[in-house]
Amino acid sequence: AVESWTSEAGKSKDLNLAPGTYTFHEEAAPTGYLKVTDITFKVKTDGTVEVTNVGEKDSKGEDNKVVTNGSTVTVTDKDDDSPKAITFSKVNLGGTEIAGAQIKIFKGDKAEGTAVESWTSEAGKSKDLNLAPGTYTFHEEAAPTGYLKVTDITFQVKHDGTVEVTNVGEKDS
Repeated sequence: AVESWTSEAGKSKDLNLAPGTYTFHEEAAPTGYLKVTDITFKVKTDGTVEVTNVGEKDSKGEDNKVVTNGSTVTVTDKDDDSPKAITFSKVNLGGTEIAGAQIKIFKGDKAEGTAVESWTSEAGKSKDLNLAPGTYTFHEEAAPTGYLKVTDITFQVKHDGTVEVTNVGEKDS
């Protein structure tokens, strides 16, 4: 390797490369992104850069964005859109998982259309789902006996597998 480094958020990496042909190879992608395919490029004698091959494809990456501007090459990783393991628990105020809640998960920010998942909660058990990155709504169709139904909860599954609650009922969280 002529150069190696670990990328940092918000920072680019400047290299002084002699004229010639090089390959950009990403060992590992940041969390939430797909690894970039190898990119072959040529540094010309005038200092400009020409991308010649991206992952066995001429000058275009199927999953990657490669842009050249004079002597600058910008490589953009594609978001990892694969489903993420998300765990749901229906608990009482004491934190104990309770049975009998009829729960539905809808794609989007409203509980309408066809649910992408539905189940009835069980005592002492959480529910694991695989959800692709995006916005969803947690809707309790019926509460367990002795409990009140919760308001709808809108949440976002991020590309890195984290979950962010974006709205609870009609109020912003």
